[in-house]
Amino acid sequence: MNAITKNKKTATMLEKKIAILEKKKDKQIADAKLHLKAGNKRKAMVCLKRKKMIEKQIDNYTNTIFTLEQQATVLEGAQLNANIVETMKDTKDTMTHINKNTDVDDVTDLMDELAEQTDNANDIQDALAQGVGMEDDEDELMAELEGLSNEDAVETVDNMPIVLPQVPTNKIQQKEKQQEQEEEDALGELEAMME
Repeated sequence: MNAITKNKKTATMLEKKIAILEKKKDKQIADAKLHLKAGNKRKAMVCLKRKKMIEKQIDNYTNTIFTLEQQATVLEGAQLNANIVETMKDTKDTMTHINKNTDVDDVTDLMDELAEQTDNANDIQDALAQGVGMEDDEDELMAELEGLSNEDAVETVDNMPIVLPQVPTNKIQQKEKQQEQEEEDALGELEAMME
């Protein structure tokens, strides 16, 4: 049995005792009235003294109940705080586990490799765009281009389709799937810890 439960049980027990004392107090008042009607002031006074003593005991129990309720509230708050701290620790541990498999240097290397592959793909695209067997000097091409004054000729050049090569994505897709699986596994572990 934990301290919160003990506090609540003790408060309940004291409330029952207060109910019993209230009945005893009412009986002392009734007895005092009877003795007063019978003309026995001394016995009536004794009954009133007992009533005062019972009231003092009721006040003490009431104050004790209040103190127990305050302690229970403080304990519940402390228990909630402990649960929150434990959850935060679990979150940190899970994030550490997830990040353990993801090295910043590896991510930087991956980004560099992606940039390099993108540059290679652009170089290939530029080479393919030049066409096969076209060895004309760039200055000659510029002069010829400036010589074109016909809008149809310019439109034809602008509307020429550009055929781009397929960029391989197998390794990228595999790494993405692997990373997604690792993240799902880590999230599953986190959910299991929080249950």
